[in-house]
Amino acid sequence: MKGELYTSVEMIKRNGSITAVISGELDHCEAAGVRMQIDPELEHLMPTMLILDMSGVTFMDSSGIGVIMGRYRNINLLGGRVKAIHVGE
Repeated sequence: MKGELYTSVEMIKRNGSITAVISGELDHCEAAGVRMQIDPELEHLMPTMLILDMSGVTFMDSSGIGVIMGRYRNINLLGGRVKAIHVGE
């Protein structure tokens, strides 16, 4: 169905960190939606750690790399760190 997102992000918040569990395709069409789900949580909670769990990602192009690098830049400005886990498994 056109306009429907095929990628989901589950946000898990605990002990000053946020884990974003990403599932589906992380490509040009889905990257903006993923950013719009993660960024407001970063701005609101200002975590010390953002964990990007990529275990459910079935495809990723350069836009996915851009999502990772952009979140790194954003959380770095807040004094936090980013960790990407389960990449390419």
